[in-house]
Amino acid sequence: MTFVIFGATGDLAKRKLYTALDKLNTKVIGIGRKNLNNKEFRKFVEKGSKVSKKFLNNLSYYKADFKDKDFLRNLKVKNPVFYLAVSYEFMPIIVKQLKRFKNAKVVFEKPFGHSLASSNKLDKSIKSVFADKNIYRIDHYLAKQTVQNILGIRFSNPLFENVWNNKFINHIHIVSEENIGVEQRLEYYDKAGAIRDMIQSHLLQIASLVLMEPPKTLQSVDVHNEKVKILKCIKPSKVITGQYKGYKIKSNIETYAEVKLVCNAKRWKGTPILLKTGKKLKKKQAYVEIEFKKTFCKLYCNPFVKSNKLIINIQPKQDIIFDLNTLTDERRIEPVEMQFCHTCKFGPNTIEAYQRLLSDVIKGDKTLFTTSDELKQSWIITDKIEKLKKKPIIYSKEPKGLIH
Repeated sequence: MTFVIFGATGDLAKRKLYTALDKLNTKVIGIGRKNLNNKEFRKFVEKGSKVSKKFLNNLSYYKADFKDKDFLRNLKVKNPVFYLAVSYEFMPIIVKQLKRFKNAKVVFEKPFGHSLASSNKLDKSIKSVFADKNIYRIDHYLAKQTVQNILGIRFSNPLFENVWNNKFINHIHIVSEENIGVEQRLEYYDKAGAIRDMIQSHLLQIASLVLMEPPKTLQSVDVHNEKVKILKCIKPSKVITGQYKGYKIKSNIETYAEVKLVCNAKRWKGTPILLKTGKKLKKKQAYVEIEFKKTFCKLYCNPFVKSNKLIINIQPKQDIIFDLNTLTDERRIEPVEMQFCHTCKFGPNTIEAYQRLLSDVIKGDKTLFTTSDELKQSWIITDKIEKLKKKPIIYSKEPKGLIH
């Protein structure tokens, strides 16, 4: 199998794709606007990615200018998978050129549009060429081990599933923070912002897994159906945005966002759901925090006894922590952590997200990929968030927002 990568000299390809494809032992044709021959392209990949010599020998390059009316006319490839690691604005142009490969699999990198209207238009143009079964919309957060494990924790442990509702849960926080700025993604980021870059895709996808009703089976169609149902029940009620001091373009785009959601599903009515993401914050971390109510505490209860919390860490570690209270030798109640250490159990070489996703593309497994219905609902929510946001505050330290 051969992967044909559009945007072959871009940042994503260098950081993630080539390393993943090396481990999957595939051939690669890189497509880009730079004037490179095969030897120069291999040197480019070798310099920017950690790949084997064998993989480098399986690389070739095809120069293409999207302004050219028929820029793929000389592309010859058997059994291809097309990967579009380009701006969504170029996707319809490329898809139109791929009509003669309409039975091939095609993978689309986010963002999938800029709004509900642009996403629907893009989806229509893609489906005019490719059947839905051949379309893979990628969200690498869904392939992270602890994100996948959200359903495992819920549905294999009656301890949690029986209290997974508004009667027992005080709040749900879904957080993804970085300690760096936008770096090399400035041009893209100033168009997208934190809401479209992170909340529309990653954080709403995680929210759908946390909030969804139990599916009939774990088959992809049943899981996706429940995700769509719960996304239809979600709407934003409050938005806070910020922009870090020193952002290089004078614009009102946000680099920090907190969104309070309400969910009108019976299971979650009245439960605060908060999404938070940002750049130039204290540290790089992503996690889901589920805090349980103290209402049902009968004995050993006082204002100083902490609530139970389930914390699902996504990055940099993929651990799971459960905070509970215990009695000390001095007969005092003190909080302790019960921790599942992922690397301790399974080792440090857990399969990377992109390797897992690209492997699933090869196998034809769409469980970890976003459906058009999910995408539509997440854009409906995102467009409402965009309407609620105001001019971002400028911050040098972490803003004091909804989550303290």
